[in-house]
Amino acid sequence: MASPFPGFDPYIEQPAFWSMFHNRFGNMICDLLNERLPTPYLATTEPRLEIGFFAEPTYPYYPDIAVVEQARPQSSLVATSPSGITSPSLELTVPLREEITAVSVEIRYMDNEMPVTVIEILSPINKQPGNEAYQAYLNKRLAYLESRLNLIELDFLRAGQKLPTMQPLPPSHYTIFLHRAKRRPIAEIWLLSVRDTLPIIPVPLLDQDPDIRLDLGEAFQKTYDVALLGRRINYAKEPPGYFSAEDLAWIRERVDG
Repeated sequence: MASPFPGFDPYIEQPAFWSMFHNRFGNMICDLLNERLPTPYLATTEPRLEIGFFAEPTYPYYPDIAVVEQARPQSSLVATSPSGITSPSLELTVPLREEITAVSVEIRYMDNEMPVTVIEILSPINKQPGNEAYQAYLNKRLAYLESRLNLIELDFLRAGQKLPTMQPLPPSHYTIFLHRAKRRPIAEIWLLSVRDTLPIIPVPLLDQDPDIRLDLGEAFQKTYDVALLGRRINYAKEPPGYFSAEDLAWIRERVDG
């Protein structure tokens, strides 16, 4: 079963699917790269441990804008139960520390085991300012950008803080960054709407070798198929997060058609 969307499926941004999709998508990208990489390059997946604090583990990331109802001040009269035990004033969630295992894709030049290019797929906690994993990823990103590695960043999450750039990023649902080691500090950026097909992007190798291509649409659809996401996702529900009225109407046409 094919995804009803021409590009990225916004329903996968739900926590119930994201972690599983993230790792399968990384492995699929690795497999597709190895079909195209010339000798002596090899792509591998590298697990990484991410630690973050979640106020609600069932929805472990926060929207850019939220509307909340402020708790009303409690009366000085405190209710009691029939047993005489004083009832609490209210119930709130508290942050919980969780560990998540995610994968990065790394291309190495096998003659000397030298890493050449890294592909990072952002997780929700990479986009939450104040979180351990947020600062840890920014530190790792800076280390990549100060090295001789090429870096590709795939941000298929609408919620959270966008990756920092010197100039403001135009609005988009999803963002892809390509940082070529030889072009720093210039980054090549793809801005995508939920309506857009996923692009075929170049993957740089060492300077003496040409780029290879990575078809993100192919990687996504194959991941969608093997993970049986067409059976798992309930498209009768609204997609997670905020969409404009026009985009939401378009989404409903796609899933109801």
